[in-house]
Amino acid sequence: MNSDPSGDYTGAPFFKPGGLSGRKPKQQRLQLIIAVAAVPVIIFFHFLKWKTAEIYGDDLHMYFTHEGLTSLWNKLNLPVFYGKFRPVHGVITHILIAIFNKHTGAYFLFNIAIQSLNTVLFAMLVNLLLQSPFLSLLLGMLIGLSRFAFFNVTQFFNGGSLEGLALTFFLIALFFIIRVLLLHSTVSRKQRDLIWAFVAANLSLYTHERYIVLIPFMILLILLYPGLRVFSAKQKLIFSLIGIASIALNIALKKYVYGMPFLVGTGGVNISLSFSSILTYFTEGFLSIFQVNYGPEYLIGIKYTALPVFDKILVWALLGSFVIILALYIIRIRKAFLSKQKDEIAVFIIFLSLSVLFFIFLIPAIITIRLEQRWLQASFAVFILMIGLAWSRLPLKNKRTRTLAMAAFVLAFSLVNFSYLQNGDKYMYLVNAGHIAGSFKQAINNGTIPASAGKLYIREDEDSKVVTNWALQGGLFFKFYQDKPKEVVFIDSTFKLNTAQDPDTLKERVLNFNDAVTDITNRYLKAPMPDSVLRK
Repeated sequence: MNSDPSGDYTGAPFFKPGGLSGRKPKQQRLQLIIAVAAVPVIIFFHFLKWKTAEIYGDDLHMYFTHEGLTSLWNKLNLPVFYGKFRPVHGVITHILIAIFNKHTGAYFLFNIAIQSLNTVLFAMLVNLLLQSPFLSLLLGMLIGLSRFAFFNVTQFFNGGSLEGLALTFFLIALFFIIRVLLLHSTVSRKQRDLIWAFVAANLSLYTHERYIVLIPFMILLILLYPGLRVFSAKQKLIFSLIGIASIALNIALKKYVYGMPFLVGTGGVNISLSFSSILTYFTEGFLSIFQVNYGPEYLIGIKYTALPVFDKILVWALLGSFVIILALYIIRIRKAFLSKQKDEIAVFIIFLSLSVLFFIFLIPAIITIRLEQRWLQASFAVFILMIGLAWSRLPLKNKRTRTLAMAAFVLAFSLVNFSYLQNGDKYMYLVNAGHIAGSFKQAINNGTIPASAGKLYIREDEDSKVVTNWALQGGLFFKFYQDKPKEVVFIDSTFKLNTAQDPDTLKERVLNFNDAVTDITNRYLKAPMPDSVLRK
């Protein structure tokens, strides 16, 4: 069977008039450029509420680990000190720290830039299928505004430079893969596209090891995909060996150069498979991608059941639209098989291949100690791409109807996504940690925590101590803002300071933390001091 799915897919460039329709392609091109320019603005304001103003947690620890390393080689290999082999991430992190240093706002803007880039890249990828840049950009916004990218935008060193860039290279690789499978082109052109796909896949792998699963998928396509019969057996063997060598090199570098295991779980924990936890995480991930948020609140915010009534209705509308799109596409495929439409059948094989990729990328997300939504980004992108592919094959000839239906779908999807963030942010550990960092930074600014205080006794709720300690990194927080770390000790109501030190030599403070940081040192002193003295 000739499975070349070229059909009506032209591969027209995203920004060139050939990729646009209508009587005024140049005018449409200008409109498209304006729309693309608006992407970072929209993403910026979408996530502005959750902008990370103060450094905290893992970012804080990574910053001072980087600063403590003496050689450039070690700085570039920063992730190795956390048991991870991520050289691309290490290089980018070093460059960011060298340029931005303590200018925290700059890291947020970098993350917005990466998120915007991924949005446009995904739109270019979808455009291979939809042949409509504007509709493709609409679908691309689902990636740009996704709650799964919350981590990417809010974290300085593991956000845009890790999760964001890994997704960038993945989308580039997938772009070239779809070009190879979808477009009618010469064998040499397909070879070049496949080489670029391998380059991008390796860059993704060396940014985050989770993306190693893309390479076996590519090998399977090379060997089994009917449309690649244009490659000779020798050519298939060479490309397969490139894929195998890519995996083998990564394993060898980890084991023999850096002495680390092939796969390491979150927090450096060794991966141990548990069927019950895998099933639980799979359910959480699958449902969340389909907009039925599910999982622990500290990771996801709120579950579907906690949504406002209107948003629950939108979720059901979205689920209904997924079913309708799939049902209409299956009807189209059934007709294609009955009438032996080879091009349509070939496109369906791409759809099936993407469904395999969807599940493949769930594997590394569900075999560790918990499931964070940022790990679902690749599967989510593939899911939206599958919707785009199915949509492109539906018999919607009226352009206005087609555009309005897509706009309604994207709007409903975006509203539900934002509702999960808006209503659930107070439960998320990242948001809580950011609030903690902001509160202690305010206490520094108003003199509640003076630079002279070397030891802090912090009184707060038992349940909050873990998050506070992680956010402050045991006192490193104060080194960032006051150039000197502090010893942090958590206390309860039974604590007694019992000191009569002279105010000029008192280096300890007792703080109460409940939304805001207040100084309660005087309650524990035999000789209370004026606030003006305590703030020195």
